[in-house]
Amino acid sequence: MKYIKQLDSLRAIAVTFVVIGHYFPSFYIWKYFPIGSFGVDLFFVLSGFLITNILISQRDLNDSFKSTKMRLILNFYIRRILRIFPIYYLFVIFIYLFSSIVKTNVDSAFPYLLTYTVNIYFLKNKDFQEKYRIYGLWQ
Repeated sequence: MKYIKQLDSLRAIAVTFVVIGHYFPSFYIWKYFPIGSFGVDLFFVLSGFLITNILISQRDLNDSFKSTKMRLILNFYIRRILRIFPIYYLFVIFIYLFSSIVKTNVDSAFPYLLTYTVNIYFLKNKDFQEKYRIYGLWQ
């Protein structure tokens, strides 16, 4: 797939919407016009478009080489893991090591962050639920 420059602009708009949605409390105008969730939706649509194009182009390429579909899927996941995992774990370890400087308390959530199960931590953590119930983000 060739590079589509315009998608970078859409990605920047999506990220800007998410940052605005997080920066302003929900009792401002953003409560009635949820710009942050629109940015997340836009980002997921872009990701789905790009991932689908990658899979289709790889399928076409593999058909010409008579490779198996299992090999195609395995190759796709290996590339995604090598792209995402290193920066994710580097960031998690950085936040853990410098938690006192950046004023975060990740000690209790650290195992969940390492295993991609942080949503379970949020479900168990009553302080988190009470904090976000105030903003109307938790039922």
